[in-house]
Amino acid sequence: MGKRNKPPSQKKTLGILLENIRIAKEKSMTICQDTGVPEFLIKMGLKFRFEGDFEKAIKDGIRNLTKTKNFPLVPLVVHPLTRENTLDNTGEKVPILHYSTIPNADYVELTATVAPAAPQTFSNIRMYPAGTPLNEIKNFVYETLANISGAVCPPLIVGIGIGGLFGNVTRLAREASLRPLNVRNPDPEIAKLEDELLKNINRLGIGHMALGGDTTVLAVNIEVGYTHIPCLPVAVQLQCWACRRATVRIYPDGRVEEVV
Repeated sequence: MGKRNKPPSQKKTLGILLENIRIAKEKSMTICQDTGVPEFLIKMGLKFRFEGDFEKAIKDGIRNLTKTKNFPLVPLVVHPLTRENTLDNTGEKVPILHYSTIPNADYVELTATVAPAAPQTFSNIRMYPAGTPLNEIKNFVYETLANISGAVCPPLIVGIGIGGLFGNVTRLAREASLRPLNVRNPDPEIAKLEDELLKNINRLGIGHMALGGDTTVLAVNIEVGYTHIPCLPVAVQLQCWACRRATVRIYPDGRVEEVV
């Protein structure tokens, strides 16, 4: 395959994204008008002791931040059927909380992120039977990316969950989508698959903001969980370039440590 010419718009749109980030940082503004639904990954240290309502504390924090003047968090949480807006980014089951544990730790590790609409809308899940060829799973990933049109904002991070069951394969994919770009799966075969998918997705030619080019995704991250004998669940979670997240560790004495 010969060397392809990059569209002139590719460099220009990337420059706009970088400038947008710079201005947002300088002026403490949001980098995208879709500030998403608040979501937290909570790792509870088994030696951590907390008095009070942990979930209420998180919900109160989101409510206060949304209502604070000049804080860049748009109230976007609504009832799924009536579409009533709570105007404070909270509601039934929101913020979304995912729990896990850390043995022998005396702290809570809290990752805060937001889930914007377009990546959620175009993410996908499929329940395959055991014995499905790997190529069919690869094609499912490619089809998911090929159908984003201009609705999602590339360059993307693609999180893929393989295994588990219907109720948690999407969580595997979500955790994968939040993994740092330079961290590969520790399983060499899975890491090899991540690299292969990254290379082939970028050959689709979607490019920055779907304007064409060879950088449609920045990373493909895969998380795997064991599953039931007849099952092979696969989920693809898309994450736009504006992957806003922060992780801290909270200790019993109130000390807060930022985790890079």
